[in-house]
Amino acid sequence: MDQNRTSGPSGARGFELLRIAGGFRRILQTELGQEQLCACCNEPWPMDQEFFNVSPRGVSYDCRACIQERRGN
Repeated sequence: MDQNRTSGPSGARGFELLRIAGGFRRILQTELGQEQLCACCNEPWPMDQEFFNVSPRGVSYDCRACIQERRGN
């Protein structure tokens, strides 16, 4: 993934904006690794395939749980 840090507002609760292929993400660096703030539920989740859809185009903005809830599954 293409990752570039940006200067400017850091977002909510200590999150920083990180440019990743496909757009900007709100990322928090923790002792366990990077966490991304879900754009739908505003909860931080580990930034991996277990919690977010990852494709060659990038990482989804919404977590998998929010996507499933929206689809009614």
